[in-house]
Amino acid sequence: MKTRKENTREKANSPAYGIISFTSKSEARAYLETSFKKGTTEDAFEIVERIKDYAKHGDSRWLYLLGLCYYVGYGNDEDPHKALKCWSKAAGKGEHCSQYALGSGYYYGTAMRKNYKKACFWLEKAAHQDNCGAQALLADCYHFGQGVAKNQKTAVYWYGKAAEQGHANAQFMLGLFYYYGENEVRKNYKRAFQYFTMASDMGHVGAINQLQKCYAEGKGTKKDSHKALELFRIMLNNQKDNQEEHTSVSDSDNKTVHSPSVNDEDRISMFFDMLDNSMDIVKMIEKKEKKKRDSSRAGVEEIIVDLIWKRLRD
Repeated sequence: MKTRKENTREKANSPAYGIISFTSKSEARAYLETSFKKGTTEDAFEIVERIKDYAKHGDSRWLYLLGLCYYVGYGNDEDPHKALKCWSKAAGKGEHCSQYALGSGYYYGTAMRKNYKKACFWLEKAAHQDNCGAQALLADCYHFGQGVAKNQKTAVYWYGKAAEQGHANAQFMLGLFYYYGENEVRKNYKRAFQYFTMASDMGHVGAINQLQKCYAEGKGTKKDSHKALELFRIMLNNQKDNQEEHTSVSDSDNKTVHSPSVNDEDRISMFFDMLDNSMDIVKMIEKKEKKKRDSSRAGVEEIIVDLIWKRLRD
């Protein structure tokens, strides 16, 4: 029978190790709870004490985990300074998750002042070790010229590396590059559609929005107004869920790699306003086109979607 120490060691070496995103404390806390507490009688304090014991020997993996405990207040009070100390030691030894933690911390200003140059320094080290989170965030740095000179070719390279590993936001960004033909990337609606599909399958809100557009306008795929409307409804549900979630979590838990641009938010809001008044639109269409009142619902919905996208484009 395995001892408690052996069980704790085994969990730290599990495949889940190091996949956590540092943009969400709640996600980090859930990772620690499911990885170490599930199926044991130990409480969080006992687990952290055991992690501290292992970290004393200087193993970079345990230093990373101890830093994560301090960062989210797992088994002890939150202490960002101690978290940074642990991560700095581990990052100096080449531990990629700690390098990503420092890089994202400097990028977002989490537990330290924003410093894009330092962010890029640590993100690049982690990215070269195939840390997909670091690869995606480093791509952002090159895309927006934060901490480094703008270089879209390099941004696409790192987005591609992260996308290969299933990073939803990297897939979404590649989709945007191919959809709009930004800089050195030629327009390719089929590839854009593929990347938007990958990211939307993982629940990426921006990708779902863009996928709607592909179906509604027939770009990269066959035009399908009903599929577009189905995705619109998903967007509406996501918007409601996000509003409820934002009222129950702190600002520190709401940082994301990307936020929709003001124009995108306006377009989405415009759509929902129009959708809420869809019956008025139906009446207007029926009068204009002299359609019978028994027109099929499917046919009316298709007309609604076409009209909505026409107005959005205008």
